[in-house]
Amino acid sequence: MQIHVGKTNSQKNLFFKCNNCNYSYETSLPDFINETLPKIFKIDKTNINKSFQNGNIRFYDSHNVNGLLFRKSVGKIEAGIIACFGDKIDIIRGFPKIRRTLMLEPSIRIHFNQKVAVEEKMNGYNVRIALINNKIIALTRGGYICPYTTKKAPEIMDIDEFFYDHPELVICGEMVGTENPYVKHHYKEIGNIGFRIFDIREKYTNNPMSIKDKNKILEHYNLPGVKIFEIMDIEEAPQKIFDLIFKLGKDDREGVVIKDPLMEIEPLKYTSSKAHNNELQYAFTYPLILEDLFSLVELLEKDFKPMN
Repeated sequence: MQIHVGKTNSQKNLFFKCNNCNYSYETSLPDFINETLPKIFKIDKTNINKSFQNGNIRFYDSHNVNGLLFRKSVGKIEAGIIACFGDKIDIIRGFPKIRRTLMLEPSIRIHFNQKVAVEEKMNGYNVRIALINNKIIALTRGGYICPYTTKKAPEIMDIDEFFYDHPELVICGEMVGTENPYVKHHYKEIGNIGFRIFDIREKYTNNPMSIKDKNKILEHYNLPGVKIFEIMDIEEAPQKIFDLIFKLGKDDREGVVIKDPLMEIEPLKYTSSKAHNNELQYAFTYPLILEDLFSLVELLEKDFKPMN
């Protein structure tokens, strides 16, 4: 199936053609959004139509990739999704938000089952890397193509073989280092620029690999992952994480992400007071520009967090 985007009477249309039988048909972009997208995502047509009318679903064309970008969430569909047109409709799901915990011990006890995996949370910018129309493309958290990461990621890690074997998977990770154009932070083991993978997910479902399977595939393809400190019982996890956060804060590192080893439960993040202090210092440098809500959330988190 080939999908071509064109115009008829100043309206964007999608032209579909089957490579096997040459059958072709045409549909307008609004009709595709209102009739076909709800079937693809299995969500109510009214929500899709309302989001399209509000400008939250937009046609996107950049770096020879065109498709539909979800700027905001629609029902159960997260923000940052892009549905790309080419040889087929290729859907790259958005990266789900990770909730931050304030009260560590009750959060772990209530939220998780028997064990948790504790990984380092690094201070950089979140990107997804996927194979789109046979090209390796990096997407920002919002779903936009990042030219810098698209160019840099294949230079600092060999991902060709991975995507040749697994075109259905998405690499989720953090671009870090002092040459990072968005969030500069020094890591002595990285230096100027580096990439660390924290999740591997399926394109269409957004289902993540378990910690064990992810680490296997990273080792097989010699890809860099974030540091996993330990898989621990939930009874001992709060004190161990407190001690770990204290050490990370002293080393000017951001914090941890607490995960279910099977990745069947949503993860939580917990950051050091040093990381909060840095964010507050930045926020109050521009008090009239940044949203008040950001500063309020940071202050509340700092008030509830034990000193570390």
